[in-house]
Amino acid sequence: MVTNYWRTHPLAAGGNIVEDFTHNLRELKTLSKSWVHNKRLLDEQTLRDIEAKVVAMEDEQGRGHTTANKKEKLTTLIAQRSKILKDREENWRLRSRAIWLLEGDDNTKLFYKYANGKKAINTIWHLKNEQGIRVNNLQQLTTLATSHYKQLYKAPPNATLAEII
Repeated sequence: MVTNYWRTHPLAAGGNIVEDFTHNLRELKTLSKSWVHNKRLLDEQTLRDIEAKVVAMEDEQGRGHTTANKKEKLTTLIAQRSKILKDREENWRLRSRAIWLLEGDDNTKLFYKYANGKKAINTIWHLKNEQGIRVNNLQQLTTLATSHYKQLYKAPPNATLAEII
């Protein structure tokens, strides 16, 4: 595209370089989105075709022995399927990372939501005491935990120092 080249050239007569640059960035973004969309559609179609071929070849294998060429073709198809699925997984991993970076980390609202959610999951909300009564008061939970560990680490009665160590 010769016209686009001269439009973006810094020495082009009568053009604003900043406006031309932003126009080209927008055009690049549009083309990139279109390319990604078309690639995804092509990958999905290729994946469906490969799945159909693999199923057909596996059905043939049930009837008898296959030739070395068929085995090689099946291996190639499975490798292509694995590559497409791995690329798709990597794309989703990168997309999730991008979302995390956009939404934030460290000192942001999203980070605190994650941290508070994890804290809520790990919090002990109630315990049963020795009588089987459910305890959910913070003071009672503290007393119960303290007494449990005191009992757990208390030296047995009539124990000598040698037995304890």
